[in-house]
Amino acid sequence: MKNLICTLFLSCMWVLPISAQSIFLTPRAGLNLSTITQTGGSLKSGLNFGLSGEYLHSSRIGIEVGMNYSMQGSRFKFADVSPEHNYLNMPVLFKYYVKELETVEGGGSKGLSVFAGPQLDLKVLVNKVGYTAGKFNTLLTDDMTQPLGTSFVIGSEYLFDNGLAVSINLNFGLTNKVKKSYADNTAGSYRDFVAQFKFGYRFSIN
Repeated sequence: MKNLICTLFLSCMWVLPISAQSIFLTPRAGLNLSTITQTGGSLKSGLNFGLSGEYLHSSRIGIEVGMNYSMQGSRFKFADVSPEHNYLNMPVLFKYYVKELETVEGGGSKGLSVFAGPQLDLKVLVNKVGYTAGKFNTLLTDDMTQPLGTSFVIGSEYLFDNGLAVSINLNFGLTNKVKKSYADNTAGSYRDFVAQFKFGYRFSIN
């Protein structure tokens, strides 16, 4: 799975700048609400920010690749802590515009899109990960967690005619956060779940 996603991501990064006739950049920033499944933790708030590039294949279909810093984790009432668990997210998203993008006066465009696709999650910072089950029943350290994970992303975005883009997406972790050498000491598979709310500005680089 990881090799497949890596191949998809790198292929898009190489092919899009060569073949695209309509390429757009969108810097974005927003709010995260995240948790780690099977830990008993509640939602933790954090920030996200990054840059995406979109190849608009037609007035309805686009492919977007990005790189985003995401502050994730989970809040644990039993220990009164909120561990940091930050990632560099690298999604490859396939976008579908519900209606053909409407071009408005001044060269802008607007419309609603839905999107989905795989994502690589590169661990950047971990300040302990929480468990409430298994043999540890404690907070795990950085060396016990995977350096690279995968997620599946779904979401929706509305593009305004002035370039403002407002989006919401859900990231479902596909990878157990615990390294195989420690997996036998835990009670299950621990995965990220993240809801992201973002504001961005989309502009053409043609």
